[in-house]
Amino acid sequence: MVSCAWRNSLVPLALILLITAAVGFGMGKVGWSLPPLVGRIIVVDPGHGGIDGGTHDQQGLLEKNLNLEIAHWLRRSLKEAGAFVVLTREGDHELSYLSNKYKSRHRRDLNSRVLITEKSRADLLLSIHINAAGNSAHRGSIIFFQPDSTESKSLALLIQEELSKIGPHHTRSPLAGRVYYILRNSEATAVLLELGFITNQEEKKLLSDPQYQQAIARAITAAVIRHFTHK
Repeated sequence: MVSCAWRNSLVPLALILLITAAVGFGMGKVGWSLPPLVGRIIVVDPGHGGIDGGTHDQQGLLEKNLNLEIAHWLRRSLKEAGAFVVLTREGDHELSYLSNKYKSRHRRDLNSRVLITEKSRADLLLSIHINAAGNSAHRGSIIFFQPDSTESKSLALLIQEELSKIGPHHTRSPLAGRVYYILRNSEATAVLLELGFITNQEEKKLLSDPQYQQAIARAITAAVIRHFTHK
């Protein structure tokens, strides 16, 4: 029989899990520490999905699929750093069915991503996208931040800095994302990441490479850790 003392314990299961996770991050040495993102809730939003393929390369490669692949790598990387991670979508579907706020399916889809972030009580929202341009020479990432948020801008700068370490074309300065619904409506600190151009042949190959996707995920995770470490 389980004792009353145990049933009434105030030690939550989450704490037990955190202590267990700490074993892999230094316990058993002189002192120990928890993973750097323990206690942080992060929403990773793979843009588009389902009927909404996003941009494409004219040859069948769709942005929505690259977004999801990178998002899965990012979730894994953030979880390894101790974060609790929520994906707005796990597979190839859009999210308009979660909202009834607008007549437009597209607006309902965007609103649903904000609602998921709110219900998760997230510290951060990272919205993953791939860019396109009429000029195939364009390449490199562009990070957009919430126009009126110093925290969002600071995070965007850190992400851009970390991405610059994995490739010479990630050098653009972050921009205020005034036109983006998610950035304008999220109460959580949010950034929208355009991680490269699907219309640039060399960059398209990189963005389709799992090793490069993983490198992107690790760079973003490093920036998130720095963001919280120096707050």
